[in-house]
Amino acid sequence: MYELTNDERAYLGLEPVECDWDRVEIDETHIVYFEGNRVIPIRIRSDTLKH
Repeated sequence: MYELTNDERAYLGLEPVECDWDRVEIDETHIVYFEGNRVIPIRIRSDTLKH
């Protein structure tokens, strides 16, 4: 699964992933980060990625 780097996220105007966030991979298209009680969902659409 491809995930954007923080540099790529910044270029697209997205919030960077902080090093203290807990990362949980739900399945091959969904990643969730937790920052304390805050949930930061990140969706990966593998059907649109070109390899």
